[in-house]
Amino acid sequence: MELENMLAKHILDLEKNLFGLITCNVRQFAFDIAEKQHISQKFNKNRKIAGKAWFYALKNGHPELTVKQPKSTYLNKVKEKIIDENDLTPVRIFNVDESGFCTVQKNPQKIVNNLEGKKQVGAITSGERGANSTTVCCANAAGHFVLPILIFKRMR
Repeated sequence: MELENMLAKHILDLEKNLFGLITCNVRQFAFDIAEKQHISQKFNKNRKIAGKAWFYALKNGHPELTVKQPKSTYLNKVKEKIIDENDLTPVRIFNVDESGFCTVQKNPQKIVNNLEGKKQVGAITSGERGANSTTVCCANAAGHFVLPILIFKRMR
């Protein structure tokens, strides 16, 4: 019963932060909790989901839980609410952005060489053809920043 109370509180906390769960997600979440806590239930082990009857029993036991169609909420209203509730200043709010780039040369410019009769001129390039790398940058309005991070394709 205490786990159900904690689950209901968690569902409401998620919804308050505009990360509402659909009934199927709640049922899967309940199954995962029951498995991790070694609670024997008559849940569907093949589909790894709690039954609809269990969900309706949870809903009846917790009248604060209702199922409603969500309405569109503007992101700026949500951000304003979060900033006000947590007393966030520009020093504490960071903006993160990522950008992908390719390290393989495409149509390089001609280079000057002095070797007569040489048919090919080399240029250093990445060993991976068509592999993209990612740069992640992070800064705030107060002018503070985190050093950029370069993410390369992983090695196997």
